[in-house]
Amino acid sequence: LDQPSLEIFICSFQSRGISVWNRIPNKMADNMKTNFEEQGGDVLFIEDFVTEEIESKIGLMKEKDIRIFVFFIYKIDFFAILCGMYNANLYGKKYVLIFNVSVGQWCTTVTVDDVDRNVLCSIYQMDSVMANSFRLSEVQRIGDNETSLNNQTAITYEKEALQLATNDLKDFRKFHYAWNMWDTLIATGIALNETIGKLRESGKSIEDFQYTYGVGNEILKTFKSALSAVEFHGMKGYFKFDEFGDVRGDISIDQCIMETSPGVHTFDRVNVFHYSYLTNVLRERKETIFLDGSVPVDGKLILDVLLTVNTWQYFGVVVVCFASSLLTLLCMTLSYIKKDFKLIKLSSPFINILIGLGSILCYLDLIILGMPHSKELFYSNISGSVYCAASYFLISAGFSMSFGGMLVKTWRVNIIFNSRLEKQKDKQNMKEKMVKDQSLFFAILMLVGVDLLIVGFWFFYDRPSYLKRFLNKEEVSEDILENRYVYHCKSLLNEQVLGVLIFYKGVVLVVGMFLAWKTRNVTIEELNDSKSTGMCIYNVAITSAMAILMFYTNKDDFSLTYILISSATILSVTFNVAVIFIPKLKVAILNPEEARNYSARRTN
Repeated sequence: LDQPSLEIFICSFQSRGISVWNRIPNKMADNMKTNFEEQGGDVLFIEDFVTEEIESKIGLMKEKDIRIFVFFIYKIDFFAILCGMYNANLYGKKYVLIFNVSVGQWCTTVTVDDVDRNVLCSIYQMDSVMANSFRLSEVQRIGDNETSLNNQTAITYEKEALQLATNDLKDFRKFHYAWNMWDTLIATGIALNETIGKLRESGKSIEDFQYTYGVGNEILKTFKSALSAVEFHGMKGYFKFDEFGDVRGDISIDQCIMETSPGVHTFDRVNVFHYSYLTNVLRERKETIFLDGSVPVDGKLILDVLLTVNTWQYFGVVVVCFASSLLTLLCMTLSYIKKDFKLIKLSSPFINILIGLGSILCYLDLIILGMPHSKELFYSNISGSVYCAASYFLISAGFSMSFGGMLVKTWRVNIIFNSRLEKQKDKQNMKEKMVKDQSLFFAILMLVGVDLLIVGFWFFYDRPSYLKRFLNKEEVSEDILENRYVYHCKSLLNEQVLGVLIFYKGVVLVVGMFLAWKTRNVTIEELNDSKSTGMCIYNVAITSAMAILMFYTNKDDFSLTYILISSATILSVTFNVAVIFIPKLKVAILNPEEARNYSARRTN
């Protein structure tokens, strides 16, 4: 049990966690804990436990999803642990149990007399836990075809030992320490011979040794030095001391194979591995048999999984945005070509072109928003920062251009029909009060300038990063746990900047809705689309509120959020483009004369 080579085998597991039950005081268990943790393992080290604590200790193992258990225990604990693990369902193909040699009941048919009456499990149940477990033990002797230092085989030495043994030791199972005795005597003899030779060279003798300081102490140091350098092939294998004064012997790893018949378990011990200290090689003796034919994993495999937009859904959004952008671009081009038609001219074609450009920016933002989540493109901090700033600015500027264009046109209607001049029905003065398109164009640029100022300040003062945000863990199989994440823009002032942008857009929306309501019944010759503009304003206000609500209520489901927001944005923007451009272009294309000489009724 005290052989450090056992530690080598345990620590060779490439495992995240091992539960070590250490009831037997020994240095090896302490070394194992230290070495394993240095390798990055998460050892659940259990020691100095009493029988009453076993249930709670097992619960802790289950909570940590530990699947490899090493037991340095006595017979009194063996059945209580088996029963506790059975009740906690910690057995079967997922788990590996490793016992020390002192558990004599391992891999044997257990009887009722062997089990403590306080253990509330049947023998059949405890056998189920012991199935396919392992036991580590020192190799007791060399093979039948191997020889020791004096060319003696283990078989001949066994015969001599039995001849010398008393009647009480005729059962060789009680005489397994005979191999240790032979190696110990040989090592001592070699060390003494070396010590005598060195003492003779200095004019001293082994007979000068005394159990006092002085000469005796010097002789003792010489003997210890000679003993630590002893190496030979012994009865237990290759004999050599390590730097700690321990002898690392070979290790035998046996597996307990259980066969089941109705109501009965039978066991077979199979030597599956042999570890040689001399060569530091773990040699397979026989194939290990596991319950499902595969090596069990040491715990749930946690995979970081990037949540992406469904490829076909993203492709659909891209196609729709691209087609809508082409339609908008076509409407902008035709509106510019036919800008001299009175029907087109009265609707402020250059402002409409800005509205169309803002719509295209909104489409472009949806394409960019889904792109990184389909493939991890942004590895550097600079590219991630540019992406964050660009995505914020595109949607903000697109909103300011498209909605801002409708807002300023409604604002112009409000100025005209709420002035004192309007009450006097003075058409000449009304024309003098008209707000020119250049002024409206400048007002839209001011709205976009505010967007640029906010996003620019955020980018240069508190540069955002494109970072992972872990959402939840989902068990996809018995041994695989997906740790799902998305990328998002993050900085110290991220929430504040987003809040300022939402508040700013909210104010613009409220002002636009108020002006649309105030001018809801106005139609004049000079401004022929005030009603349609008001309808577009209501549309943007409703869909914007819905988009913000969907973003915050489905924040952890990126794919769903993306599809919902994309759908709302596409429907809203496309509706506005259709209402503002298509009715007038339809007349201009089908009835060009009517469009050139258009006249409208004025109402209030």
